[in-house]
Amino acid sequence: MKRAGKGIKLLLILVLFYPLLFLLAGSLTGEMEISEWILFPQYPTAVSYVELLFDIPEFYVLFWNSVSYVICIIAGQLAIAVPAAWALTNIRPAVRKVIIVTDIVVAVLPFQVRMLPEYLVLKDLNLLDCPAGIILPEVFSTLPVLIMYYSFSNQPKALKESARVDGATEFQVFYKISLPVAVPAIVTCVILALLEYWNMIEQPLMFIKNKSYWPLALFSPRDAEYGMGVVFAMAFFLSVFVLLIFMLLQKYFEEGLSTISKE
Repeated sequence: MKRAGKGIKLLLILVLFYPLLFLLAGSLTGEMEISEWILFPQYPTAVSYVELLFDIPEFYVLFWNSVSYVICIIAGQLAIAVPAAWALTNIRPAVRKVIIVTDIVVAVLPFQVRMLPEYLVLKDLNLLDCPAGIILPEVFSTLPVLIMYYSFSNQPKALKESARVDGATEFQVFYKISLPVAVPAIVTCVILALLEYWNMIEQPLMFIKNKSYWPLALFSPRDAEYGMGVVFAMAFFLSVFVLLIFMLLQKYFEEGLSTISKE
């Protein structure tokens, strides 16, 4: 039974990591072999990575665009979501319920539903074809507000009340007590935003025509004479970057999800 369990676990790991292994194998395959779709190249080569890193300056432009978008969106979301969630925990229950239901409805709406209203608003504000047109709509996402609200509301009330009795102001209760306890929820918001906006495609395609503002996910071999190995190398880099960050923050991510599930 133990051997069978280990075999099943190994099979699941292979299935989960197969796309990543496929990208790695493709990035190490020469042009002659890659046309035959051989999974394990007979003559591995790193020429695709050399070409990507040293011969294609566009890669660094798009990479910096992706990093800039993700950092600005995450920073903006936290700057709005954290105080907004704290305010939700201190308003009347009836009003809070209406706001939470509204936030949930907005959070589950796909981009295809929000696309036309966002386009019209950005057009009126003259924010099309510029990075702000990508960043600003996502900064006001309601999902981080919900995550932070559930984290704050699940914290022990006795801890906050004892601090108030000792003379702590509301800001001190928020900054010195609630915020440190909510770190796993903050990390959860960061990881979810990273997974979503590091790979975003629809927003840049709809709102930006200037390809110099595109993120790395829109790197296309049709824009220049790149080999397929370069595309595989870029896709592997794009995937590993997020995977490493997730592995580093996995502990906090699980803690953040557990606090949300208690609600």
